[in-house]
Formats: sequence, C-alpha cells, structure tokens
Amino acid sequence: MPDGSDDARTAPHEGLARLLWGEPVPPARGPRPSLDLGRIAAETVVVADADGLPAVSMQKVADRLGVSKMALYRYVGSKDELVAVAVEQAVGVPPEVDADDDWRAATVAWAAELRETWLAHPWLPAATIGNRLMGPREIAWSEAAAAALASSGLTGDALRAVITLLFSHTRSTLAREVTGTQYWTTADDVGAEMRVLLRESGAAFPRIRAAEDAGVAGFDAWRFGLDVILDGVAARVPGA
Repeated sequence: MPDGSDDARTAPHEGLARLLWGEPVPPARGPRPSLDLGRIAAETVVVADADGLPAVSMQKVADRLGVSKMALYRYVGSKDELVAVAVEQAVGVPPEVDADDDWRAATVAWAAELRETWLAHPWLPAATIGNRLMGPREIAWSEAAAAALASSGLTGDALRAVITLLFSHTRSTLAREVTGTQYWTTADDVGAEMRVLLRESGAAFPRIRAAEDAGVAGFDAWRFGLDVILDGVAARVPGA
C-alpha cells in the first residue's frame, strides 16, 4: 500500500500510482481530450464482465470508445494499467460499517457485500491477487473489514491475517460459481461428470466419495466456512 511518500514509489509504478491515487496528468500534446479515465475504466469493465479478463485488450477498449489504440495510450500506458483502473472502478464503494456494531454481524454483512460485488464482476477475484499497487477504493474494502472487526480485539498482524483470510475464503468459494470467466475454466457444468468419475474411481478416493454421497442440496459452503473463520476468531481472542 502506498505510504504517501514520494520515496516509496519506484519509477516503474509512478504512472500507475498517479492514475489510481491522484489526478492524472492530461496529455500534453494533441487535440483536446475527448476521453477521461472514468469512461476508459467503465468500458474496460464492460468488456471484462462480458468476456472475462483475458478478453481485455487496449484495442478492444479503444474500439468501444471509438478512438484509436494510440489515443488510449495517452491515458493508460499498458494493459496492466488498464486492468488496474478497471478493478478500481468495479470494486465500488464498500459498505459503511459502524465500529461499535457487533463485530460478528458486521463482518458477515461486509463479507456478503464483497461476495455480491465479486459475483457481479466474476473476473475480480482473479484480478485482485498478487503483489501489485491497489487504489483507494480497493483499500477501502480492507479498511471497512478492519472497522467491522474493531470490537473483536484483533490488532496488528492478527487483524491483517484475518482480513486476508476473509478475502481468500470468498475468492475460493466463488471459484466454482464463476465458471467460464477465466481461461482455465469452462462454462459447462462439470459437477455431474466429476461425480461419475468419483464413482468409477471410488476405491482410490473413499473419503471424498463418501463426503460427496452424503452432501445436502443447497449447502452454503461460503457461509459455513465464514462461520468457521469467525468461530476461530472468537475462540482465540479474549473477550471477542
């Protein structure tokens, strides 16, 4: 996370930091600008929502905006920057959390809102991982999670670890609900096919097959896992 000092920004990231955290410098040459970063980000989100993150390209976004690819490069320097501003657009504003609220109920509400946001933009879970610069709206989601957990007693590294775990849990449980949005997934329902394969190879995976056979329709794996995480917080933090 940027710490507010110029020294913290290495040269390769300075342009992206300016795009995400400050007012972009307008193009110095050429005709009067007909674009702005908000329009560029919004059209990139449309492409990613429709066809997945791999489909995003400078050319495709430029075509949607009715400009040349070179004109787009006057605002964003690469596809990576294009995706970064699209992420900042798509994550939206996190829910307002009252730090005085019951920490568990507040955290459940926060996590539910995160899940809905990621379901609306199925490419976001994959786009929001890795060592990268994040914008203020994305960071605000972590700030809101910290506010939700304020009365739990978590602080420092423990607080950061739990927030990371909450993001990771939502990301992993959504993986099966957003099929077809990443290059390694398929839009087809492979659940039935996997069950056949397990039955045919049941001797090799007896416990997994037994768990599959005992499964209950409509089981909410996301909420179950979230409750397990929060039970762990309550058990480990005195007074939580």
